[in-house]
Amino acid sequence: MSLDTPAYLKALWKLCEAIGAETAEGEVRWRAKRLSSLAELHAAVAAAGEAPYDAVVVANGFGATELAELRGLALAKALRPCRGQNLILAQRPEAPDALRVPLINGDYVVPMDGGRRLLAGATHEYDPPERVNRPADETAACALLLPGLVAMHAPLATARIVGVQAGVRSLPPRSHLGYAPIAGRLPPLGAAAGPDAAHEAEAAKSDVTKSSKAATAAAPGAARAATWLFGGLGSRGLIYHAVLGARVAEAVMADDEGRLPEHMRRLDLRSALGAATLSESSSKVL
Repeated sequence: MSLDTPAYLKALWKLCEAIGAETAEGEVRWRAKRLSSLAELHAAVAAAGEAPYDAVVVANGFGATELAELRGLALAKALRPCRGQNLILAQRPEAPDALRVPLINGDYVVPMDGGRRLLAGATHEYDPPERVNRPADETAACALLLPGLVAMHAPLATARIVGVQAGVRSLPPRSHLGYAPIAGRLPPLGAAAGPDAAHEAEAAKSDVTKSSKAATAAAPGAARAATWLFGGLGSRGLIYHAVLGARVAEAVMADDEGRLPEHMRRLDLRSALGAATLSESSSKVL
């Protein structure tokens, strides 16, 4: 089975809107805006004269580490970036050797658009954060992907490349459960990092303090809004999102981290702002 992810996500949002329309209170609203800090989010709500948020869930993958309140702190070091590239190949669906079903064997190749195009991937490139967001590189992607793809389906050796895509995964710390996602409530906006990491987070704490003051001045409700993190899904977001998203929503609504699966809260996010630590039961590395 293959899934058209963009179409699926659009349909999922329409479902959220439909459910929101059925509720007697509240509403569901989509706002797309690039933010450099959580302070900007709270300030925008205050400027619009809207009620402040009761809770904010940071769930933007590796982008979470680029928010001013988190950037450079130990939590950002706990989430590792992994760059991934895909090739888009052309094929004639009527050709005898045309690929009609998805194949996966480490790499994968999936027919799209009625078999006229193939999506193939994906690379796993462990670049440092400062390089991970660079543009897609067709030459590098071909070198990394084509040998494995051709081993699965020989005609791909002569397939015409019509596009290349690049994105960034957010990988969590590995435990005895593997790369399980992480979630939990963060310390109050502007909380200081722990003493063990003070020497390596001084600049980041300055950003946190500035953002906290700006948020409180522009939006007094920011000081009371609970901030949660849900991340580290890697390349398995489609597998985890429904069941774990429901558990995160339940925990946020009840303001109770205990409702999260134990493996998701193995990272103490309060300590993570100063020194990322794994719980004793989850610290064994395979």
